[in-house]
Amino acid sequence: MRQNIPPPDGVITIEVKKQPEDILVRISDTGVGIIPNDEKRVFDKFYTAGRTDAGKGTGLGLTICQGIIAAHRGKIWAENRPEGGAIFSFTLPLVQEEEKSQKSIL
Repeated sequence: MRQNIPPPDGVITIEVKKQPEDILVRISDTGVGIIPNDEKRVFDKFYTAGRTDAGKGTGLGLTICQGIIAAHRGKIWAENRPEGGAIFSFTLPLVQEEEKSQKSIL
């Protein structure tokens, strides 16, 4: 079984980048990463990666994140960092001025 315990000197980095159509947010860490080929499964309900500390979580956190981001017309995905650790990224569309004014009329 794989233990998912972050190293005591681990680092979490958050990056935000404005792109032409959306905002990109990337959260990366220097932990053990995601089990290979499970990058999409981490968003499944109750997925816990076979962790030995699975009692500490329900496996719903990333599913909830995915639902919230999808409700705002965004995308979320996960990948491993080549040097170790994982990256969770998501985009949210920028609200255009024309779209803002239409919503305020309604």
